[in-house]
Amino acid sequence: MNNGQVKISTLFVAAVVTTTLISSIAQAQIRYVDDDAALGGDGLSWGTAYRFLQDALANAAGVTEIRGAQGTYKPDQDEAGNVTAGDREATFQLINGVALRGGFLGLSAGKGQEPDDRDVDLYETELTGDLLGNDEPGEFPNGATFAENSYHVLNGSETDGTAVLDGFFVTAGNANRSFTQPTGHGGGLFAENGSPTITACTFVGNFATSSGGGVHCDGGSPTVTNCTFIGNQTGNFSDGAGMALVVNGKSSHPMVVNCTFIGNAVTNAGGGLCIGFSGTATIMNCAFTENTATGPTPGPGAAGGGGIVVFFSDVLLLNCTFTNNTVSNFTEADGATGGALGLVGSDSLLIGCTFHGNSAQDDDSSTGGAVRVIGGEPQFLNCTFTSNRAQRGGATDGGTETLMNCAFIGNTAEEVGGAMSNGGIAINCTFIGNAAGSEGGAIHSVGGGPTVTNCILWGNSPISIGGPGSPIVTFSDIEGGFAGTGNIDADPMFVLEPDDGGDGFGDDPSTPMIDEGANDDFGDLRLSPGSPCIDAADNAAVPADGVDLDDDGDTKEPIPLDLDGNPRFVDDPDTPDTGNGDPPIVDMGAFEFQGGPEDCNGFPCGNNDNKVLLCHVPP
Repeated sequence: MNNGQVKISTLFVAAVVTTTLISSIAQAQIRYVDDDAALGGDGLSWGTAYRFLQDALANAAGVTEIRGAQGTYKPDQDEAGNVTAGDREATFQLINGVALRGGFLGLSAGKGQEPDDRDVDLYETELTGDLLGNDEPGEFPNGATFAENSYHVLNGSETDGTAVLDGFFVTAGNANRSFTQPTGHGGGLFAENGSPTITACTFVGNFATSSGGGVHCDGGSPTVTNCTFIGNQTGNFSDGAGMALVVNGKSSHPMVVNCTFIGNAVTNAGGGLCIGFSGTATIMNCAFTENTATGPTPGPGAAGGGGIVVFFSDVLLLNCTFTNNTVSNFTEADGATGGALGLVGSDSLLIGCTFHGNSAQDDDSSTGGAVRVIGGEPQFLNCTFTSNRAQRGGATDGGTETLMNCAFIGNTAEEVGGAMSNGGIAINCTFIGNAAGSEGGAIHSVGGGPTVTNCILWGNSPISIGGPGSPIVTFSDIEGGFAGTGNIDADPMFVLEPDDGGDGFGDDPSTPMIDEGANDDFGDLRLSPGSPCIDAADNAAVPADGVDLDDDGDTKEPIPLDLDGNPRFVDDPDTPDTGNGDPPIVDMGAFEFQGGPEDCNGFPCGNNDNKVLLCHVPP
């Protein structure tokens, strides 16, 4: 204790006495880079900034931060001669203990401004692999003007979390060598056994032959936050156009948080993101929009997954959105498709995710407009599926998944299973307005499944459950009736039923100039007072809250929240208990009735969207 007090006191006195010295040392720990700077700078201030980023990296001993001003920086440029002009293997190497930050105003500061003013969007700091500055967008990624581009704009190999990349625009990397070479992966950033911290960066228009057009991380536990991946691509038989994460064993656990993936295109698997092959990852609060996976030619493919594909890994996907992602040119023999998500041998957990307008197109056997499951036992908790489309399984196709507190609205299958095909387990789910061309307006049953409990299936076309299988259905409200304990056939009395506007739910891909989904109304699937679904389901069917949704430390209690985040077990004193178990009896469907029309736990009924956030992340 005394030694500690003496040490603190001594340091305090030293700091007071040597203020000037410490100030200069702190200043020396930062280096400055500005592409408008004169040659010969030492990087100690904006006034003497380096012109080239490579010089700052080469002289980073003892440096904790490098600040890059708005402008353009290329890996083959420096003043000291440590890199060679035109060298495609030149790259910006991230360094442990050094934060590389962009978005500063720098020498462009005018009256009333400071060089340290920072806005990563306004003062764009570009790291580009376009070494000759001759890229023609129409030739991306295989045109002649891209042939001389850097293999990797950045390299984060053998780094830890103290190697920081913050606030850069990364573009025009071209990792176009073979699958077996590192230079065939990670056009924007390549990291082998690296765990860099990447934040507030945008990866645009990068390419890789094999995987990770934008970012490729093989091993390690990188943390990627607040980043955007736009228009990155990969080659034939490739994975993860936006990002590829190769996770191996317990020591590898990447985290991707608050990121956006838009318009990335892969020829095989994972338009936005690919994760494999034997580890874990967390993807939280991310948005996947208009990413595509196209079946490779020649020969059969392997997965699909327009937004994400997961191979033999367990991923937590929390509060993510998947909108208008597509897979095409896949056949059933190829393996998984899944317009938004392909899960292969995965026990992944999805909580609070939304799937809208995703599709598996072009082939007579396209499966899983939103999700395709092959093997593993993934779980979907409090997820919503709207206006997804496929040949089979408009929303999901699989057989080993468990769906709890999920809503399926307006999904379409050209053939069978408007919402769901092939087995699986559905508990407290609501299926309404789904349509299939032949069998199973909501669910197509194959083999011994699915198992349907505490669900509502209403307004689906044709009849809600069809197919050659032997489904087990209990304590559910099914239009037209269905044999099984506790089942009923009665209007569920939703607050507001969905309405497709008369032209079918979702956008018809055959009419690209018309958005038929613009007038869709997905209704309000909460229950009105007097609904026969209130207090009518089976308490024993609600699984244990293994992920601790309400963060109360009790993982053995039944799942305590509904799709809205409201309490799951609420007794309505005006409704007889017709379900199974000790009161309070759980309701049928994805939403638990909370009270009368003017009091849903203090919120007006019908206007209670997600007031309880799913914020607990399991370790």
